[in-house]
Amino acid sequence: MRRAIWGLIAAGTVVRVVLAFTTDGQPYDIEFLRDLRAGLGDAPIDVYAILMGPDDAVRWPYPSGFFPFAALAGAAADVTGLAYTSLVRLPAILADAAIAWVVQDALGRRGFGDRERLAATALVALGPSFAVISGYHGQIDSLAILPAVIAVAIWDRAPADRRALYAGLLIGAGACVKTTPIVMLLALLPAVRSWREAATLVGAAVAVPVAAMAPFLLSTPGDVREAVQYKGFPGTSGLSILLQPELGEQLTRLVQPNGVVDFIYDRGQVIVVLALVAVAAFTARRFPDWAPAERASLLWLTFYIVTPVFFFQYLVWGLPFLILAGRLREAAAVQAFAIVPTVLFYRAPWESDAAPVLYAATMLALWGLYVFCAARTLRRPRRPALA
Repeated sequence: MRRAIWGLIAAGTVVRVVLAFTTDGQPYDIEFLRDLRAGLGDAPIDVYAILMGPDDAVRWPYPSGFFPFAALAGAAADVTGLAYTSLVRLPAILADAAIAWVVQDALGRRGFGDRERLAATALVALGPSFAVISGYHGQIDSLAILPAVIAVAIWDRAPADRRALYAGLLIGAGACVKTTPIVMLLALLPAVRSWREAATLVGAAVAVPVAAMAPFLLSTPGDVREAVQYKGFPGTSGLSILLQPELGEQLTRLVQPNGVVDFIYDRGQVIVVLALVAVAAFTARRFPDWAPAERASLLWLTFYIVTPVFFFQYLVWGLPFLILAGRLREAAAVQAFAIVPTVLFYRAPWESDAAPVLYAATMLALWGLYVFCAARTLRRPRRPALA
């Protein structure tokens, strides 16, 4: 069994490494990584100011947690002569391998059998939604979400007097790379046993990224604030396309969002936060015995449903928690439904007039699947006892 799991992880890692060293990646984000290397080489403490592009365009809209990995990849490129743009994808590739191990191990401890553990491993190690982001695209989402996956996985078996501290530090470590893992506080807070434990969890999660960002905030506070306020590109989510189907064409031409889409984009962060808090509060009251992974999976499905902004790397945030919750069919279905729009996204701009219609249709189908999976989670919660 262990050999089969490691074999799947090794196979998936090899595929990603081959992709990293034989493709140029997603041009926009790979250029960001090049800029990051140059900025860190010129003046690390002022890197956010250096990376503020023309017309105040943000060229690094994330916290500083990836800086050491980028610097290490640059040093390795100098020593080996290998391409920096390939080496810099390795941390996320290795994070995928770690996620695959963590999810299957957690399922085993919760009483799932060998078949489910192998399927969980394969869904990450061979999952197209994971491989295309770390191996091809060059995004760092798996590195950001890995510590939060570990936090949720260990919550029920960590020492009772230390679990909040451990989980908070892990979530905070992920939030140093991208802020998104902080959402997982909402998966764990309903499970705390006291206000003190809640304060420890939140305090540790907040303290880590604040400490990591402190030098940059002191050096160039305005540029840091501008960077972390980046909201993405409007009209990219399934909800946006549902409200304005014409947005399916925007990978080929600029489409002006209509009033409704523009409204939800401008208030997107508020809408998402309110929806997630409402789901966390509802499940805490209605399903107080839910495992944290179950609540986490529903939170991410809710995010996918209500967000006005969506890129395919966002799937890496939620899929590990669907798997941790034992919802393997749903995780497989999401990845299967995402294949066509993912391929179309990375092949844009399109020459065929049919491509925008197909893209919009498949994005709407994917959005509908989120709704179905969320409803199924509420109807049929899975809470296997810890082994």
